[in-house]
Amino acid sequence: MPYHTNEMKKPPAGGNSEKNTPLQNMKKPSKRKPTKKKANNPPSKMKQNIINKSSIHHTQKRRLMEHALHHTKRHLDFMIGKMERGASFNQSHMEAAQQIGN
Repeated sequence: MPYHTNEMKKPPAGGNSEKNTPLQNMKKPSKRKPTKKKANNPPSKMKQNIINKSSIHHTQKRRLMEHALHHTKRHLDFMIGKMERGASFNQSHMEAAQQIGN
């Protein structure tokens, strides 16, 4: 075929030529959003013992375990005392933050 021609190449039969590329067989990305991995750093044994010996609900204990990673023992003791007397997790945390700090 000569170098200078006005003839255009015809697309392959069956539609768009982009569909027939090797990329067609590649895996499609999943629609799931990647989940954040939680830190697997448990609180100190002393904090774990304080939380486990308390008489609060197990869901509150679970939240306290996560909370204990970045709060002091004194803060947790105050919160547990408040929760044992009927305060919610958020109420006890706000009071502990005001009176004791982190």
